Amino acid sequence: MKRPKDPSRILAAAIVLCFFGSIVVAALASPPDQVIKITARRFEYSPNEIKLKKGVPAVLEFTSLDRPHGFSCPDFGIRTDIVPGKVNTVRFVPDKAI
Repeated sequence: MKRPKDPSRILAAAIVLCFFGSIVVAALASPPDQVIKITARRFEYSPNEIKLKKGVPAVLEFTSLDRPHGFSCPDFGIRTDIVPGKVNTVRFVPDKAI
């Protein structure tokens, strides 16, 4: 004899599927972070210019080849110290053109 399906189990399965489906949709809808690796050395940064798209999240990964450095971009509220042997990461979303 076939057992009747339990409506609470069906409801629980539907809720779980909706939850995971919404996570997948959110992950696909948000743009991935742009990762830009920046190397500091005495009197220069490489690359010395980067172009980002407004509204697209970006991650700046700073490393130093020789000594401690500082980086500042007041228009975006960015300030970090760059220590040799360590990767300093700054995540931000460009909200304007400069």
